Amino acid sequence: MNAYEFEMTEELDYTKQAYYEVMRLDTPFSISSTNTVTQPCKIMGIDLVPGDAFFINMGAIHRDPLEWQ
Repeated sequence: MNAYEFEMTEELDYTKQAYYEVMRLDTPFSISSTNTVTQPCKIMGIDLVPGDAFFINMGAIHRDPLEWQ
């Protein structure tokens, strides 16, 4: 019998869906690495200019009931 390898998950729909749901609920990192903008822009009413740094709250996105009904 062969040992289980992650690549085998693609063939196991239920296992793959369970894995992705666990990763969504218990994300391995709650905040992204630093991002910067390269052009002036406005995000949710906040003006950003090139070089401005920001983070993405991955934990909040993964638990947003508007995205995951």
